Parts: sequence; structure tokens; C-alpha cells
Amino acid sequence: MSIRLRPLVTVRSSSILLHLSCVCIGLSLAACDGDKPTDPDLRAILDDGDLGALVQGQAQTKGDPGGAGGAVPGTGGDTGMGGSGGFGGMVPGPVGGKGGAPPPPPKGGSGGSSSCGPSGTGGFFSTDAGMPPPKGPAAPVDGGMPSGDAAVADGGGAGGGSCFNGPLGFWEFNDCNDFRTQLNDSSFNGNTAFRSIKASCAAGFAGQGVSLPNLTDLVYVPDQPTFTFGRGVTVAAWINPRKLGGVQSLFRKRQSLTSSLALVLNGKQLQFVIDRKGALPASIEWKGIKEGTWTHVAARFDGASLALFINGKLVTEKSAPGTIADGEGPLLIANDAFFRRFDGVVDNVWFATSPAPNDVVAGLTCAPRAPTLVATPSNSGPVAAGSSFTFDLALKNNNSSSCAAESFFFFSNSFFPDISINPSFTSLTLGSGETQHIPVVVTSQSESEPGERQLSFQAQSNQRFNDGPAFANATLVVAEQTGCHVKTSRELLIKHLSVVDDPVRTADETPGDPRNAQWTFKHLMEQMAPSPEAAPDMVEEMFKTWLTPQMVNDFTIDARPAMQDLVLQSWPRTANGKLDLAHPPLQLQAIVNRFDLRNLEENNAGEGRFVFAVLNQGFPMQFTLILEYKLPAHTLAEVQTWANDWHALGALPFPSEAYNAALADLTERFVKHGAAPGRPNGSAINAVRTNEIALSFEWQLREFDLDPTTGLLRPTSIKLTPDIGFNNTPALADWINANQAAIIAETHDVPATFNGAPFLGGAVRNDLTGWNAPGVDPEARFHFSLNTCNGCHSSQETNTGFLQISPRFPGTEAFLSGFMTGTSVFDGFSGTIRSFNDLGRRNTDLKGIVCGSDPAVAPKGVAATSRIAAPSTDKLRHGIRRVH
Repeated sequence: MSIRLRPLVTVRSSSILLHLSCVCIGLSLAACDGDKPTDPDLRAILDDGDLGALVQGQAQTKGDPGGAGGAVPGTGGDTGMGGSGGFGGMVPGPVGGKGGAPPPPPKGGSGGSSSCGPSGTGGFFSTDAGMPPPKGPAAPVDGGMPSGDAAVADGGGAGGGSCFNGPLGFWEFNDCNDFRTQLNDSSFNGNTAFRSIKASCAAGFAGQGVSLPNLTDLVYVPDQPTFTFGRGVTVAAWINPRKLGGVQSLFRKRQSLTSSLALVLNGKQLQFVIDRKGALPASIEWKGIKEGTWTHVAARFDGASLALFINGKLVTEKSAPGTIADGEGPLLIANDAFFRRFDGVVDNVWFATSPAPNDVVAGLTCAPRAPTLVATPSNSGPVAAGSSFTFDLALKNNNSSSCAAESFFFFSNSFFPDISINPSFTSLTLGSGETQHIPVVVTSQSESEPGERQLSFQAQSNQRFNDGPAFANATLVVAEQTGCHVKTSRELLIKHLSVVDDPVRTADETPGDPRNAQWTFKHLMEQMAPSPEAAPDMVEEMFKTWLTPQMVNDFTIDARPAMQDLVLQSWPRTANGKLDLAHPPLQLQAIVNRFDLRNLEENNAGEGRFVFAVLNQGFPMQFTLILEYKLPAHTLAEVQTWANDWHALGALPFPSEAYNAALADLTERFVKHGAAPGRPNGSAINAVRTNEIALSFEWQLREFDLDPTTGLLRPTSIKLTPDIGFNNTPALADWINANQAAIIAETHDVPATFNGAPFLGGAVRNDLTGWNAPGVDPEARFHFSLNTCNGCHSSQETNTGFLQISPRFPGTEAFLSGFMTGTSVFDGFSGTIRSFNDLGRRNTDLKGIVCGSDPAVAPKGVAATSRIAAPSTDKLRHGIRRVH
């Protein structure tokens, strides 16, 4: 690619050569012609060389032809849309199209701005060096960056004239890095700047700035159709000169081989020069720039006068009526084609094609600085479980005094299922230098385990997302509880990795090891089946029920054939072709104590549960399988023994082999074959339930029990849940109204049939809503819906995304729902807030038995959901509603 280099003799007059020689040898113009600049002085500052000389050796692309001008007329004082210019490289493209001309404004109109219309688009720079030039029309001989002609309409009536519409470009340089040449435009106008590869990122006034260590370094902004000056102009930047002397370009707008405007350092003075249409150039100067000092400089032209601002204050103003010539070329920052390079660091360059008001210019001196956030104290010291502690979070806005007030988001990014943080999110506005204190109340639950909770808080500016947040950390220390208490995570719902990933009890059997893989799916199935040898067939037959439609209580459960590909096909098999139960695609999630479901009239002390996740390629699907065993008990003493044995786990070291051994001994009592004589296979299994969406497009719950004839698992009806077809029907209303008192007391059972027709469902889909029926009492509706499988697992009733225990990824613990750990939901049917904390309820229930407190009292803020099956004075005869 050839680059046309124009010789210096192309400048306008021989008198300019004298001044160019002064410029080129680094002397100030004042040294050539005295203190007062003359027209040739100003011409010399405005004039510039061929940009090709600045980029020799860099292959840059040439602009494509400019587009046609727009034809859409404006109204009032608006203009037509300008045409697109060439997409140019460092070598200019052909001239852009003309903008469409607007019709004349109506007489006496409300007055549009006489100078707020867009212009045609010119060519602009390519950003990729080394790219071969495409074939196309030759660039104009004049080496500028041509643009389309502006289409400017006259104003209508009152209100015409200049206007300030904000900046067209604001280059903060905080995104400057070694891997990209682009410098983003923070004004959101998309006028990206580019730096030459060797231009350096440097410490700026606020964040990063740019320095040009080499003579040919440059920062430039491609020409755009909006870079016209009928309204005037404002240019501003922070500068820190290393060395003063001669003319150093800070900012200029190219106009062929000259400039429309130029802001320069001329010796120790700041000088702003404009080229006026049909008139001589005009200039304004201010002395006092210092080396090694950050100074905010700004220049403004409003069509009548020139003005200079230093550190946000107007320091000089001069009459200079006229209009700036629209340049045909890019914006140049910190250098030009005559290598009048700024020797220093430039930051926060700001550009508007209108005169900015004084207060706007003053605001540009704002030095945004990162806020600070401090937590006091940083450590709470021991705090009793179930009580609150208040941390003071002090947020300070560190921006300079010239900055406007700023809004911030404050939030906690810590999550502990047994800890509440209030506020966890808030917004606030702070003036520059202002500090606001946010009292944050952190409350543990009564069953919270002792130990430290590391809390993290942060505050983020709502205006400056790229600057990053301020952080603060604090530690809440939950003290060891005194007296009799229940430890939820050790006695009620155990999901710690030391248990669910026990290297022996959850893995293959180890010959001769008495622990014998007690929590493996294989062991549990072999104890449940008619015989260990029958277990693989029993499991396969159960999983195959998804492959074909099933009839349960005269309701059809549709097939979900994805079971074959996602589960059965990938399940390893033994040499005899049967499912390898030692390596199932299942993973233990939790072991659960449901002592709260005890009912001595049905010969049980509640339930013990194993929760598994079904895997695909080793990762959990949204598919859980729950084994629910009755805790066999025939006397009050046996019920008390179960309660005491679960509670004794909390006194053991944790995690430890002693704890796991005691828990395994306890679970084996209800898992082992023969644990419940008189029941199928002598198994205490009460139900096998599945919750999944992995096999089809909607959530579905199924239930299985042991067939008393075959001893194998079979599909059965889902308890307390009618077929989904009854939702919102008069038939359901009839049943709820007939059983309203029992439903509200949660002592009801849903029968298999109602009015001579099948009623209890065979399976149920879950669309995350609840149950309703016309004309039913809101309290009865709520308690009925809550006790159904899909209602309990719905967002409408319990704020649950279907799973109460969500599957875990390897190396992590299962996640519990808000229904389990604490949440509140607005009930739109009754207009009340329903609060839940089921683990808290279970904790209080067990504590009432093992510690002697009243079990009928639910924790404060928790819904009363007890289902009393016997007088409350008999603490061991305490039935609780079924939680699915």
C-alpha cells in the first residue's frame, strides 16, 4: 500500500513556514513573534501534516464509499438524517453522502434548535494494523478524512439557538490494557477511541490515563457525522505535563491538512484556537500550567466567545463571534501529524459539540474514587444461638467535592441457611465525602450450630459499575449452647459430607469390614427385597414402570420413556446381565429423622429417610428418590427410646467415626430385613417416592410401596393428594367443605374414592401452583393444598422450586429449600403472610420430648402445623402432618 506524503510546502503561505520552523524545532510561538499571537501564528497551530507520515509502516485500510444522504424531513427546527460516510482507515475514504434537507419550519412555531441536527457521516479509522487494503475508489488527493455535509435547519420560533445535549465522547482510559487498542467511550455514544500500539497505559488522575512515549504515538477517534460545530464546542481533560516547551497538542479536530480547532500547550500557557468560517482564526490563552501537576483544562466556544477553564473555574473569556468550520478528519488526542506530542499523561478526555454550561464544566473536575466500606466490630464474639447481633457498616463516598451525590447498592453476598441478615439489600445516596452508617442485624436460629459464620458485604456505585464494589467482612460467632437443646444438622437432617460421602459406608462392600457399606443403595435394596438375590430385578422393574403407561386407582400415569436413555441404559450390569446395584447412578444426599411423624396408634415413632439423587454421567439430574422407613414402636417407652437415640447423636464429636458408627447402628435398626415383622418382606419401608423433571417437560411426583403378594415395589397412589383433574372443581370443593374442620386441624386423610369414584391420585404433576376450589374457606384451602405432594413442593404455597433437598454436585452439600430453613409467602386467597421453618418446627418438637418442654408450641414466626392424634398432655402420642 502506498501512502501519499504531502510535503510541507503545501502550507498556505510562505510566512507560515517561518512559524512551522519554530514549531518543528520545539520553540514556542511566542519566541518567534512575541507574546501576542498573530494570524500566521494561529494558522501554524491549526495546520497539520499528512496523517500518512504519522503511520508510515502500518498498513491501514482505506475507507469505502460514503452512503447516500437521508431524505427524512425534520419538523420545527429539526433536520433530516445525514447519510453514511465511508468506513475508513488511516487513509481517508471517499466523501460521505449529504444529509436530507428539512422543510422550512412553520412560522411562529415552538422553535427547534437552529443547530441540533445531525450531519452526514465521514470515513473513519480502521483498527487493525497489517491488514491489506481492499480495492476501491482512490482517496481524495487532499489527505483529510472527508465527511458528509451537515443538514442544518433554522429554528422555528422562540427557543431556537444553541443547545447543550451532553457529550459526544468521554474517554476515561480506565479500560486501557496491553491486549487491546480500543478505548471505550463512557458517554454511551459508541465513539470508541484507539491508541497506537506503543502508546502506554499510565496512572491517571482517576484510575488510568494514557502517555505517549514515542514521537509517532497517537490516540484518535474516527470521524463521525455528529462531529460538527454549528452549535459550538467544549473540550476538557485532566493533564499532567512532564515537561513544558514548544507547542504540544492536547486535542484537535482535523480539517484536511489543517484543524477546525486545537487545544494546545504553547510554552507554559494553555491555548485554544478555532478556525472560523469566512473569518480569521481566533484564539484565547491562559498562563500558569505547571510541570508535574495534575490540572483540569477545558475550552469552550458558544458562537460568540471563547472561554478557558482551569480546575473547573472560568479563568478567561474573549469575544470571537462566528462559526467553527466542520473538519474532515478524526479527533486527535495528545499528538498530531507534525509530531507536536504532549509530553505527559492525559486522562478523562471529554468532548461535546455544543457549549457546556459552567456548572457542567465544573462537574468534569469530579474525581471519582472507590468507596470504602467498614464493618464494626469485625467480630461479634460469642452470641447465643437464636439471638441477634448488630454490625455497623459504614459506607463512605470518597469522590472529590466537585462530584455530584452518588447512589449505591448495599447488599450481603453471604448465605447461611440458619442465619438471617437484615437488611440483606438496600440502596442509599451519599454526597461526596459523606459517610452513612447501616445497622445490619444478623440473627441465628435457635438450632444453629456453634461456630463462626464469615459474613461478606459490599457496596456498588449505581453510576460507575466498571469501578468495582467496596467490600467489608465480619464474623458472627454462634456460641456453644448450654442446657438441653437439639442440633438440627446432627439429629434431624444430616447432609454433611463426612456422612453422605463416608468412604466405607457409602462405597462398595469391603470384605470383613463390619461397617459393610451400610448406607449404599445396594444394601438398602437388598434388605428391602424378598431376598438379596431378588433386589436387582425388583429395582429394574420399578424403574421400568416409567417406560409404559401405568394404571393406579383407575388413573393412568403416562409413560416417560427418557428413563431408558438417561438411567437404565447407563446403569452398569453384572456378569449375569442384572443391574449392578453396587455401582448405581445414584448418590446419597441426606439421612433424615422424621420423628415428628410418629403415631403410636400405627405402631411407629415417625420415619427415618434416605434421600438419593439420580445421576447422569456422574452429575445429578433434577431427580430425587426418597426411601421412607417407619421407625417400629409399640409402646411409649420404645417411642422415647427412638427420640433419645436420635438426640444422643448430637453429643458425639462431629465429624467423627464415632458419630458415623452410632448413626449407622441407628439406621440399621429400621433398614434391616425383618425390622417390621408382619409387613411385606419384614421391611419397615413405608414408601419410595420420586420427584423429577429430568424425564419430561414437567415436574412429576410418583410413589411406590411393597406389594404384599410379590414383595416387589409397585406404583401406588400418592397420599393426601387427589388426582390433578380435581383441582379447581366443584367436586373438590364438596370434599373440602365436608372435611373443613379436620383439614384445618391437619388430621384429615384423602380417601381413595369420593362419591363412588376414584379420587386419590396415581401421580401428580407440579406446575408450582397450589390447589383451590370454588367456594371453600381460605384456611381450609391452604391447609389442604399444603399437605398435598405438589402443593408442599410449590412456589405458591411454600416458596419452593419443587425440591426440598436439591441434588448436590460432587464435593458439595445438598441445598435446602426456604420451606425447610425459613421463608415467608403471601397467601393471595386469605390475604395473609404464611411463614415456614420446618426444620425449626421439627427441632422444637424433638426438644419437647428429649428436654421436657411443651411440644405443642411451635417456634415464634413458624406456622402452627401440628396434627394432634391424641391428647397433647401425652407428649409421645404426637402425630404431625405429612411433609412430602
